[in-house]
Amino acid sequence: MQALALSFAYVLPLLCSASPNPGPRADVRTTSSTAGLISPEVSAYAQGLIDNSLALGLTLSVVRLNNNSVTTDFCSWGNRTEDGDPAQPDTLFAIASVSKAFLTSALGILMDDFAHGRNVTALPHGVSEFTFDTKLEALLPNVWKLEDDFASQKSNFRDLLSHVTGLTRNEFMYTRTDTPLSLGERFKYIHSGYELREQWSYSNLMYLFLPHVITTYSSKTFQEFVTERIFVPLDMTATTYNLTVADDSGLMSQSFIFTGRRIPIIFQDPTAANFIAGAGGVMSNAIDMAKWAATVLNHGYGNITFCAPGDNSTTYCAGALADWAAISANGSVDPHALYATTPRITTHAMMWHVCMTTTDSGDQDKGSAASFLLTLQSIYPQGFGRDTTPFLEDTSSLFEFPETDVQCLLDGQGNVKGCGWMDLEPGHERTGSVQERADVWWDKI
Repeated sequence: MQALALSFAYVLPLLCSASPNPGPRADVRTTSSTAGLISPEVSAYAQGLIDNSLALGLTLSVVRLNNNSVTTDFCSWGNRTEDGDPAQPDTLFAIASVSKAFLTSALGILMDDFAHGRNVTALPHGVSEFTFDTKLEALLPNVWKLEDDFASQKSNFRDLLSHVTGLTRNEFMYTRTDTPLSLGERFKYIHSGYELREQWSYSNLMYLFLPHVITTYSSKTFQEFVTERIFVPLDMTATTYNLTVADDSGLMSQSFIFTGRRIPIIFQDPTAANFIAGAGGVMSNAIDMAKWAATVLNHGYGNITFCAPGDNSTTYCAGALADWAAISANGSVDPHALYATTPRITTHAMMWHVCMTTTDSGDQDKGSAASFLLTLQSIYPQGFGRDTTPFLEDTSSLFEFPETDVQCLLDGQGNVKGCGWMDLEPGHERTGSVQERADVWWDKI
């Protein structure tokens, strides 16, 4: 699987672009790997964008997933400043509406915090869960109001993020001194162009407003939340919402309109920067965006959380341990196993610890490893139908889920780096490191 991450020179004046070349067009091409993922045809196409003034400078990252390994390649063309400084793979661009993906992901992370008891604030009285199907009116009863009562009552997060609230662009309604909250409080004065879910209609409005939800229910600013929960874990060290930080790095592209005239970036003012953050405030480079692309592409199996016996620190872990204890002969869990619940074809998973080993099958593996046996089961802790006694459904033969070897790699301090499910699926046996040989590799997060 392969993905392209492009940072183009031209975007709307609302955001950012690279610089025009005041002299003859120069082919400034930098490759930071020998992967050879960027073909001569792609390179010629990119150079054509520069030569034909369709872009003034651009960078390109290509991400290829091969089993569980990630290969990247980077190139750049044109300039990033009016003085002729060349664009490079580490050149920072405002990535415009690609920023919206980080808002959506941040909301999902916050929802997961509430689902697993990691939330630091409480939901309003009567609201039992926070998901993409939660109504805005339930979560922000004193703020959320549209002109149409039905849309006000029924709009959920999925509607807002999918551009189907019925509101159209209305770009002229907000100012650079607005905040997400001040904008949201005026939605009730906007005439809807369509009924709720009648018509897809692209609009920045909801992405300008929704950071208010993150701030309200995480007790952090939206930018702090995204930085701590996405940028830092993914090692996106250059990516920021702060223009001062970007400028101080000496790597920020200047901003230009399509005629080639340089203009200021609209969010130089901190108030404007805070306001536009959710809809288009991220500044990043091709290197960091390759890390983001690899993360998005590599989530075929999603996430799963295993809990140690006695860990009742979250509602999720307390529930998982209770479910497994319910089907145990003595009403307790095995102290040598880890336990999980999961919304998949089976409802529960257990990893039973077998032994500790050392491994040197690859440079990244050298050190110690913990071996487990994985069991996938469907458990009914309250029974089902008239019979309310707990039971498990043996799905190993029905869905061909036999006990599976698991290898978890540890760092020098004994902390888990990641785990590989080694023989979950049929096929040719692979060679290499644990991560390369695993049918499924899970990074520890």
